[in-house]
Amino acid sequence: MGVDLGGTKVLTVAITPDGAVQQRCYDTHHARGEVEVVDLVAAAVLQCAADQEVTAVGLAVAAWLTADRSTVTIAVNLGLCDVRLGEAVTARLGVPVILENDGNAAAVGEARFGAARGSRLSIMLSVGTGVGGGVVIDGRVLAGGHGLAGELGHMSLDDQGPACVCGGRGCLECYASGLAIARSAGTTNAQDAVAAARQGDPAALSALESAGIALGRGIAQLSAALDPDVVVIGGGVAAGAGDLLLQPIRRAVRNVRSLSTVVDPPEIRLAACGPEAGALGAAAMVVPRRS
Repeated sequence: MGVDLGGTKVLTVAITPDGAVQQRCYDTHHARGEVEVVDLVAAAVLQCAADQEVTAVGLAVAAWLTADRSTVTIAVNLGLCDVRLGEAVTARLGVPVILENDGNAAAVGEARFGAARGSRLSIMLSVGTGVGGGVVIDGRVLAGGHGLAGELGHMSLDDQGPACVCGGRGCLECYASGLAIARSAGTTNAQDAVAAARQGDPAALSALESAGIALGRGIAQLSAALDPDVVVIGGGVAAGAGDLLLQPIRRAVRNVRSLSTVVDPPEIRLAACGPEAGALGAAAMVVPRRS
């Protein structure tokens, strides 16, 4: 089972060992605090499992986790702080539970089942309200020394740039998030900006162009450090914008990419798993890869 637990929604999938999806369940929720969240996850798993035996659960959470993935350090929208959530769900369901950050789980979902399938090292950048991401190497998440690897939206492009909510300045998220696109386009939200751009609105087109260039610059930096073979662009904003965002990203990568005399630029693809990426990735984490 794979569960993608956000602040207001929970998406659960049941998959077979070969990755075939047998059942999908989606619901909204208002769970807050450890007791309510554990109740919610257990109910979601049992509902989606129906009469099938549950052997393991991958749980993707919109949260910061410890490096060993044992503890939710903080999940503001779920009211969790220093909670050993995997152990709590295991105690309730009696099956192993693997915990992961939702952005990393989505990156795994794309690497196992989506746009980065077959890649050796893939990066996913998720463009939504903010900018999230994840790095997957040979099917495994790069967690980092403190468990925070993959916070790609907080890579600084300009240390004299605008202040970011993380405390830094000039972070990628300041230039390429859905909020940044809407602000630049003068629209209520990024979806309206995309709709306006498709009608030829100059401000909206410029906002998406600027966001794409910022993403491309970030990818160029990541390419020099990590040498990905595939970079996946996901999230709700990217899904709606499509080539309006991909084209400036690809141009920027070609223009500023390091190591251009050594290797070709990474393939840059639109995500394929849609909103199920996190749940699929969570499920994949408890299904051994076949050689």
